Amino acid sequence: MEPADKKKRSLVNLFSFLTTCLFLFLAVQFSDGVSGAVSNFATKINKITDSLDKAVLGLSTDVNYTDYNAKTDYLSVNTSFETKGMAGLYNITTLFIKAVMPKDILMQGLVTVDKNKQIHLTYDYADLMWYYQTLVALLVFLALCVVLFPLFFLFFCCCRCCCGNCGARSQPADKKKDLCKKLCQGTVLIVLATGLLFGVVCAFVSNEQMQEGIRDFPNNMNNSIQDTGKYLNHTSGEINHLLVDNYNEFSDALFGVLDNASVAVTSQLEEYSNATAMLQLLDFAHNLTNVQTTLEDLKTSSNRLRVYASQLNDALRKVKKDLTTTLQDCKLDPCNAVRNNVSLLQTNIDFNKYVDRYFPRLPDLSDSITSIEGLGIEDIQTAAENGNENLNNVKKQIADSLKTGIGSAKSQITKSGQDIKTKMNDVTDMINEFQTSLTSTTKEPLEKANDYIAKYGMYRYYAGLTVACVLLLVTVCIALGLICGICGKRPDGFSDNCCNKGAGSQFLICAVVIMFIFGFVISVMTLVSVVVGIVSDKAVCSTFKNPSGSNIMQVLDDLVEFDSFKVSFSSMLKNCHSNQSVYTTFNLKDKFNIAEVRSQFNISEQLSEFNLNKSMFDNFKILDEGNMRIMDNLKNFQTPNLDKFTDELSAKFTNYNLNQLSDKIQEVIDTMKKTQDPGYEDTIRNLQLSQLHLSTYNEKILDPMRNLATQVMTNATELDSMLKMGSDSFNDAVNDLLDKIVKAQDYLLNHGADSLINITDNFKGTIITLVDGYMDRVEYQITNEVGTCGPLSAVINSTLTSTCDKILLPWNGFWFSMFWSILLYIVTIVVAIKLATLYQKYKPYGHGYVETEYLYDAYADSIPLNSRAGKRGKKKGKKSKRYEERHPPNAGHGAVARGSHPVDGRYDDMAPKPGIGRIFQTVGPLTTKEHPLNTRGPHHIIIQDQGANNKPKNHRQDV
Repeated sequence: MEPADKKKRSLVNLFSFLTTCLFLFLAVQFSDGVSGAVSNFATKINKITDSLDKAVLGLSTDVNYTDYNAKTDYLSVNTSFETKGMAGLYNITTLFIKAVMPKDILMQGLVTVDKNKQIHLTYDYADLMWYYQTLVALLVFLALCVVLFPLFFLFFCCCRCCCGNCGARSQPADKKKDLCKKLCQGTVLIVLATGLLFGVVCAFVSNEQMQEGIRDFPNNMNNSIQDTGKYLNHTSGEINHLLVDNYNEFSDALFGVLDNASVAVTSQLEEYSNATAMLQLLDFAHNLTNVQTTLEDLKTSSNRLRVYASQLNDALRKVKKDLTTTLQDCKLDPCNAVRNNVSLLQTNIDFNKYVDRYFPRLPDLSDSITSIEGLGIEDIQTAAENGNENLNNVKKQIADSLKTGIGSAKSQITKSGQDIKTKMNDVTDMINEFQTSLTSTTKEPLEKANDYIAKYGMYRYYAGLTVACVLLLVTVCIALGLICGICGKRPDGFSDNCCNKGAGSQFLICAVVIMFIFGFVISVMTLVSVVVGIVSDKAVCSTFKNPSGSNIMQVLDDLVEFDSFKVSFSSMLKNCHSNQSVYTTFNLKDKFNIAEVRSQFNISEQLSEFNLNKSMFDNFKILDEGNMRIMDNLKNFQTPNLDKFTDELSAKFTNYNLNQLSDKIQEVIDTMKKTQDPGYEDTIRNLQLSQLHLSTYNEKILDPMRNLATQVMTNATELDSMLKMGSDSFNDAVNDLLDKIVKAQDYLLNHGADSLINITDNFKGTIITLVDGYMDRVEYQITNEVGTCGPLSAVINSTLTSTCDKILLPWNGFWFSMFWSILLYIVTIVVAIKLATLYQKYKPYGHGYVETEYLYDAYADSIPLNSRAGKRGKKKGKKSKRYEERHPPNAGHGAVARGSHPVDGRYDDMAPKPGIGRIFQTVGPLTTKEHPLNTRGPHHIIIQDQGANNKPKNHRQDV
């Protein structure tokens, strides 16, 4: 590169460097100015955004309201119903009721209520019968049972006593199919007896559960009434806490803010205008006397430190000289160590030297004291008080301007609080009146119910128990009849067993008689119980358990009108079961309208009465020219360099610890004593004397000197902080304060009125926020929390449990058990009579049985062998039949079926001979045409005798 180019290149680089430096300098200057402006602007913005909090002097707009924590123990929550194994019965009963009864017990349009609360019935018989057809069918069936049970019992008695049928008499031997009949009918009767046993168990248990429910009913109702009273008391307590305790908390907070309104507004105005600098200046002016006193104390303490330093220096030189002389001839090792330490012993103090008189190490405070005495402290304090008085006059005018509005706001809040208490007192009075009415109206009925239950409850229980015992007796008779009939022997005329089949027949007949006799009673009880049970279940229990869509509930809504509040019965139940508040449940808008209460707490109009005097800032000055000149004299104060006290006095005063040196000397003494050399006695005494001197110097000189130095450093630090007032130096602090005061009075003079209006508006917003916060709490608590209806819902459910579950459900189970038994009785009576007839026969089929059926044979002999004998036989047969009724044949003689023609009497005395048998063979009867006078027709019996040679001999006998 050419030299010219190098030179040109160097000039360009130099120009670039200088340009860069210039731009950097301008950027730094500009950034300083902009950063200062931005900082001041940000500070102003922060002050404005914090105005709301500062307006209430640190008080949060969210008042810490206390909650109502009273605990109430309710008894209804413990009410429950144990089915004790009867859940199946109750479920079946419920399904049966649903089957025979419409879903809604009240037909649509059957009952209407007009505007005058008059009930009208509108119905058509056909529609009514069609709507309740299943229930009517059930009642008709039970009514027929009531009529037919006695009637058929009469028929049964006539059939048995007069005609000898229905199990009164029976043929002596089984027919061909009787065994199959006994098996089938016995099986059916076992099934029926099992069903009856189910009814017996259900009757006993349901009757017992019904008795328990009736016995516990008064106590359960008392618990429900007590819980209702507890709920009402708890609700009143919540209302009182909200409108008394919480209102007092709100009013205390609000009135505290209102009472400090002027202080809050003026404090905020001072923050806006930086007028707080006047307060700092006033504090410093009052502290000038303390500054002067502190300077004088520091000067005195500095002189004392110099005296202590001189004394300590002389003392250490003496100790050093004495120890050097004493240990110069000692050859022991500890002596050498002490000599080395003593040679280094000296002070580290510079402010006691001779040169300190001309170049003092500690600050000389004489000039500062002289300077502060020449400032005129009293004049400065008077000027500062005058400036503060000017600010106080502004505060007083602001307080006077706000006083009227604050008083009106307090009066409005107090009046609104009284109004809201009055309105809620109406609600609490209504609650108390309802509680008193509930107690008075339920006390006497419950007492009467308790008396009736105590007097007559057992009769109902014993009536139910009697019915259950009758059902049990029927079942027992049937069971005994089946046991004897199945397991017992056939009846024997001479040696009957007590548990033979004949006894089984009698047990079955007894069961039939009991069923006929008590079937009427059970049918009547079932008919009455069905009507009461089904109607109560559908009209009361189902309606209150499921109020929505119930026609009865709609009629109640139209019929029942509460005087105190406008709410339908169904919506009240629905809201209560949804755990809504008492305000929502009972629709208390007419008694206590939240919107009206909120409007009463609107104090915007009262707050607008803040009449601010804008002219208070005309020609306003904090410090006039004379007072400002007096304050300028503070700049002439010569502040000392107080940091030197800390620098000089924080160092150690000696280079070796005197206590440690004393310990080293003690080691030398101990070593000399161990040598037991008499030549060391003087040395030991001198060393002990040096120890005493060290201890004395440490206690009398060094320790006080240290304490005084600490006090001096503390005072110097406090004084330095007092003088600098947060600035780098005293002069900077004074200049800054005076500059702020000048700017503050300019701000108040030009913008004070507008700022005061803005601050007052912010303060109004804070007050309104407090009021709205309390009203929001009142509205939320009343509409959602106060008097939540959960406990009352539990009371309603407990009442339904006490009545519907504990009484009505067993009631329905009991009549269903009776109805079940009635159904089984109808079949059981028929089967039992037939089976009793079969059990009376004492000969099985095929054992000498004579068929009673007429055997007509077209090819039989049509010529009668002995017509006269037939006639005689007919008459004799009647006599024999009467005799047979009086003396039934036994197992060992003539096997002639009861009701057939007996064998001629001459054969009655013929006993069977050993080895000789007799076989009866029936030959076809003569026709009716051949014997017109003998409608039954004679039988031709061939008697085949077997003689001793076992050869049959035939004989023909007409019967």
